[in-house]
Amino acid sequence: FPVTIGGTKGDVMILRNKYVLPFGYVYRKAMLQTEYHALSEPQKDFNSLRLCVLKDKEAPLAGIQMVSGSDTLKDLSIDSFRQYISVLGADSLQQLKINDQHIEGKISISAPGIMYLSLPYDDGWKLKVDGKETPKLLLNAGMTGIYLSAGAHQITLDYDLRFWSKGILMTVI
Repeated sequence: FPVTIGGTKGDVMILRNKYVLPFGYVYRKAMLQTEYHALSEPQKDFNSLRLCVLKDKEAPLAGIQMVSGSDTLKDLSIDSFRQYISVLGADSLQQLKINDQHIEGKISISAPGIMYLSLPYDDGWKLKVDGKETPKLLLNAGMTGIYLSAGAHQITLDYDLRFWSKGILMTVI
């Protein structure tokens, strides 16, 4: 990966990846999990930059282009890698605020998409889009995703310690 020098600290050189993706970015293409598992490892790695992987029962989603396994051998080059990173980073979560139990941000997209969050999927996270509770998607076999319609959206995630009250009760007993 091409890197730039971000500076030095003592005798340590700090490198910066030019192609890092933001915390939340949007896919416009998806593939079913069963088709994805049939791909070779290089195909899986490279295609994670062009599409997200949905559980079979979660597809299809309106406005999301479904890609088949036979369509994954195209453009395996560094130029296409740069292009895919650029496209993914174009629509990203902005004005991001993160702490241990709360994440919020805003995003505006021109077409429907699936926002990928760099956050492992966990039932404890409760998602709201524009103030309404919304189901999360399990993307890429373990990460959190959100289906979004075109337009501006306020995204809020709050973490609920699911077994906190039961744990307190058991401790008291």
